[in-house]
Amino acid sequence: MDARLNLKWLISIVPRGRGNAVAQICNENHIAVQLLAQARGTASSDIQLVLGLGEPGKDMVMSLVPGAVLPRLLPALREQLEFSKAGHGIAFTIPLSGISVAASRRATELSAHLDIKEDTAMQNSIDHDLIVAVVDSDNSDIVFDAAKEAGCRGGTIVRAREVATEEARKIFGLTILPEKEIVMIVVSRAEKQAILKAICNKILSETGEHGVVFSLPVADVVGLAEKPM
Repeated sequence: MDARLNLKWLISIVPRGRGNAVAQICNENHIAVQLLAQARGTASSDIQLVLGLGEPGKDMVMSLVPGAVLPRLLPALREQLEFSKAGHGIAFTIPLSGISVAASRRATELSAHLDIKEDTAMQNSIDHDLIVAVVDSDNSDIVFDAAKEAGCRGGTIVRAREVATEEARKIFGLTILPEKEIVMIVVSRAEKQAILKAICNKILSETGEHGVVFSLPVADVVGLAEKPM
């Protein structure tokens, strides 16, 4: 793979129904790998207009993007989808530590259609983290309440379920798998530790369990609106 591609995993979270608009902008920039999932926001009613998470339904678009494309792709997302306004969305990237041959090949084919130059300006722009908490489906409010108390204003929840677990049980002959929720919160690196600690302490004090909570470095964040529309 051409080292200049500097592939990243771009995650765009927008109000439900706007995922296709994100995909269209990515298509216009020759982004080949895209996935769309449904999620929901965590923001409570008193802060729905603050951070861009007012609508409960969310589309999460995940794209494999050459880093050199980001200087024009991110402004396109911000301007065309009005990410500067609260409630319109957020996007960020996660650096990759490895890639399959197939994905590398597709990215190499993509580079033939683009005038890609090595992007050094954005390589060191990691100043945010993505906090991820995996909890039982009825405990996501605990996570967000703790994050809110520590200064966070919103996040996103994706529904999931456990597989191959001893907790699975049979009712009327049907196997019931425990439902989980994945709470994702983008925070500045400076506030990450305090929010992580608050979440872990809250889960332990209210459920007696430790929960699964971790953070990932993210870069190229756009859409963290700080004032109402």
